Amino acid sequence: MYFGFQFAKAAKALPGYAVRYYIDALAADPGALRGSFAAYRALDTTLAQNERRKTRRLTLPVLAIGGAEGIGERGREHNEARRGRRAERGHSR
Repeated sequence: MYFGFQFAKAAKALPGYAVRYYIDALAADPGALRGSFAAYRALDTTLAQNERRKTRRLTLPVLAIGGAEGIGERGREHNEARRGRRAERGHSR
């Protein structure tokens, strides 16, 4: 199951009751699962927008907070690997 895989990759294992709550909430509404995947469907567009955004500096103050259990470099590595896999399949982005 997809969510089992995602929850197993979490920095800290979620307790069973929390996983069950999340899955029950998705199962209760037919549109919830589709909606929960919207961010993944939009990922290619989001990555392209972020590449364009990197070309100009922000004009407002920004506070960024990270922690020992954040994704840090793993996020960048994941995105680069994903782009490589898409390129191998002949996708332009």
